[in-house]
Amino acid sequence: MYEYHENFRKVVTFFTYRALTLLNADGEWEVDEALVTSKKRDRRGRDARFNIWAFGLHSRLLNLSIVYLVPNRRKVTLYPLIQHFIQPGSTIYSDQFKTYVNTNTNSKRSLIEEFFPNNNYCHLWVNHKHTFLNRYNAKINTNSIENDWKNLISLTRRKLTVRTIKYFIGEFNFRQLIKFEQEQFDILLYMLSKYNLVDRNFF
Repeated sequence: MYEYHENFRKVVTFFTYRALTLLNADGEWEVDEALVTSKKRDRRGRDARFNIWAFGLHSRLLNLSIVYLVPNRRKVTLYPLIQHFIQPGSTIYSDQFKTYVNTNTNSKRSLIEEFFPNNNYCHLWVNHKHTFLNRYNAKINTNSIENDWKNLISLTRRKLTVRTIKYFIGEFNFRQLIKFEQEQFDILLYMLSKYNLVDRNFF
């Protein structure tokens, strides 16, 4: 049974990451990053060798979340994903993490807007140290992607390799893209008939 589920995740991961290359939307987006798995070494904290970061984007217009494994949370890693999926003129909501917001000055500045001056992004953020909902504008939050983290982390907590985690995230993205079970089943059959995916080493 485990082997069946593993092969299913390989197939849908193969489909999903190719389909996501075509996705680009406007409207309101939430972005956030999370530690999806780790192995505790001792009481002093986590062993960094087992930290696996994920970057998530949620489109409120499409009611769709996308998750990618990333090696770190730097601008050079996350910003290309923002540019790929989020159309110019869109609104982006995030927390006040230093990759998104410059907090070293008296007047906080959006690093996303500065990095993409020609994209006309409207970037708004909430300080999670104090609240998860902006008290002046309730739309400024990352609650949707935060809820997705809870579901994803519960699935991946016991999986300690990047390879296995990638398959679980591939399944998550597949179910986000294809909402109806019959369509999921039809695509799975098509992929199995067209490609020899079960024994192929994709990643």
